[in-house]
Amino acid sequence: MKDGVVFINTGRGKVVDEKALIDALDEGKVGYAGLDVLEDEYPDMNTSPLNGRSNVILTPHIAYYSQASVRDAKIHAAENILHYLKGEYEKCSIVNGVNS
Repeated sequence: MKDGVVFINTGRGKVVDEKALIDALDEGKVGYAGLDVLEDEYPDMNTSPLNGRSNVILTPHIAYYSQASVRDAKIHAAENILHYLKGEYEKCSIVNGVNS
């Protein structure tokens, strides 16, 4: 990889060696990091060496969560119910299912 890459982890904190990430940030191998998860599921943010860095964004594993995303999820669910009740199965968004 080129130096200065942007590293993003929103999946599982333990898949990242935080010490190695910190070293890579300090050396410029990683330019920026966006982390929605850390190795410790309940980190002490007062002592975390990733907290307070200008090139690191930390979110509390709720990066998607906003008023707009909650509203949109409710609207999407209601629209799916209406389509289903009207028999408009092809318009339903079904995850892990079969439209029928």
